[in-house]
Amino acid sequence: MLEIDLRILDLQSYPTVGGLWTVRFNATGKANLTISATNGTTYTEVYADNNTTSDDLELWQLRCGNTILFDKQINISKSSVLFILGNGTQVSVSATEGKQLPLHSLFIADYFCNATGYHTVKVLTPGKHTQRFDFGSVYGYANNMAQLGGSLENLTIWDDTDSEKKDKVDRTFFYATFINKTSGNSIAGVNDSCNIRFDYSGGWET
Repeated sequence: MLEIDLRILDLQSYPTVGGLWTVRFNATGKANLTISATNGTTYTEVYADNNTTSDDLELWQLRCGNTILFDKQINISKSSVLFILGNGTQVSVSATEGKQLPLHSLFIADYFCNATGYHTVKVLTPGKHTQRFDFGSVYGYANNMAQLGGSLENLTIWDDTDSEKKDKVDRTFFYATFINKTSGNSIAGVNDSCNIRFDYSGGWET
């Protein structure tokens, strides 16, 4: 009997709201695969979203290598692919068309893939989102920290030196402002952050 194993390759991601979040994973062996929104994260209803509810993620696509198992945009789904609703009921993808059914999980019966798997969702809200992957008796988590798109944000960075000469042992202080360009207000909160990377070059005199 082939031992099953699951490896989540993208444990932490930083997508933008309105963009796509893809989680790569490797599953060894053959078992049922369930991908669920968890820890307060929610999926949109399928196939017709209920605009009165606030949802975090929209199921988009599942692939084994280049083979599409499910794609909502072009209406492709293999017979092994089912939806698990909020009440735990399993339904076929076709049975949800034109309906507003609360979705909890994507289920694939007897999942077997000798290539890397790609699970993609569309991100609808900022902040932290979590998805759980159950493959037979093993499981793993993928997390993100979604940010608002760059078109709504402005990041300005400056230092206290400019053309001023400083000794190589002196400290250089950097400052930054992170604002919402629409409101002009500073962006600050427990789920708001930005990543800054500094590359340095130049010459030094001794």
